[in-house]
Amino acid sequence: MELKFIDENGGNPFPGKLTIARWNPNSYQSTEGFFHDDERIATATEKLAGLLGGVRGKNTLDVGYGANLAVSAGLRHLGATTFGLDSQISWQYNSEHAEEPPFFAAERDGLKTFGGSIEDLLHPDSQLNGLRFGMVVMWGSFDSGGYNFAIGGGEMGEFRVRKDYPDLHRRLEMSRSLDEPVHEELYRLMQGNKEKVLQNCASVLAPQGGILVVSSRYAYHGAGFSTDQLPAEKRFSLRNAEALSKIGASGIVLVGVSKESVNEQLDGTGFGPVSGLLSDDSALFSSKRAVYEAGYDKKFIRTITGWDVPLGRIDAVYARFDSQPPATGASGTGLVQRLINLFQR
Repeated sequence: MELKFIDENGGNPFPGKLTIARWNPNSYQSTEGFFHDDERIATATEKLAGLLGGVRGKNTLDVGYGANLAVSAGLRHLGATTFGLDSQISWQYNSEHAEEPPFFAAERDGLKTFGGSIEDLLHPDSQLNGLRFGMVVMWGSFDSGGYNFAIGGGEMGEFRVRKDYPDLHRRLEMSRSLDEPVHEELYRLMQGNKEKVLQNCASVLAPQGGILVVSSRYAYHGAGFSTDQLPAEKRFSLRNAEALSKIGASGIVLVGVSKESVNEQLDGTGFGPVSGLLSDDSALFSSKRAVYEAGYDKKFIRTITGWDVPLGRIDAVYARFDSQPPATGASGTGLVQRLINLFQR
């Protein structure tokens, strides 16, 4: 597998300057200035897609786009045909059942919008079945530093696990401490859900297609990671990269700001411990984990430290797949597996 790093000196389309901001639970504004700024989002989308090989003539799927219509606008400007999938559309039709196979809702500003859950992308009833994508984009919708419904690192991921594991849900309701083992089980299952989503997205890619995961710091509504949360965000990003490599990515591109620049910008700001964690990946993975963050085994840590990632802050992760990996998970097995299961009873 080929590893590539893009930093502030190599064409990173995101700001190279760190915005120093402490976590504020009452604010969802992005710390990087993309808050309600369609023009900057669209421009960054075009530059990033160009760096990654372009999307002209290709289908692109924007997962969890929400108010982030500028992403699909930027992709269309480059010649892509854009599709968007968002579970919030489902709530407009059935407020008690957001987890359902993707269904076509409407065409909005050139974006073909679908309601439904990304976990059910490969369900036999999914109306996205049969499509192949040159790029699957999760722009701010996969992991989050704030209160939102991100797929993996937010409330949507927890809702999915609680729904799929009712016994765990009951035990969680009786638990009072975030340090109890029952929560570790929740975090582990949420991580498994994230990995399933990534693998199923990879299985619908066209040859040489890719998956792009962008920080929520650059989404329309923000919910970004503040300075003190950057170590947690970096761990999330590296874990996503490792999960993508494990399912067969031919190449991984990490986009961000160099460790040297991070150290220089955080020097004297009161964020010395943050700077240290962003510069030393061994220390990074031994520090206290964030809520919803599953544990890390020694093999994983050896893999990541072996990559010798020169980036301190990570803005985006891109994985290219030369061939399609198989799908995974119950809904991802499709009609054939359902028939096999039926005859095995």
